[in-house]
Amino acid sequence: MPPAVYSFTIEFLLSFLDDDDYYYDNSWGYTIFAEDDVLLPSIWLLYGGHWMEMKPKDYLIYFSDGSASFCIDPDESSYWILG
Repeated sequence: MPPAVYSFTIEFLLSFLDDDDYYYDNSWGYTIFAEDDVLLPSIWLLYGGHWMEMKPKDYLIYFSDGSASFCIDPDESSYWILG
């Protein structure tokens, strides 16, 4: 994801959370309490004329300690890699 789009997307998603509901981890980036995933919206992408819904469970990685991190990373290319 291009860096400008990444910044916008992460800021948009974090706006649904209180400041004390997330933190920045040097390895995983922005990390939330997994139970707060219900506060996050779906992200809709238009691809080939078809809308695809990405629910929080699709763009978060969940850890055994009860936290979850966003699986959304900036990349210098203009491509979005899904999957």
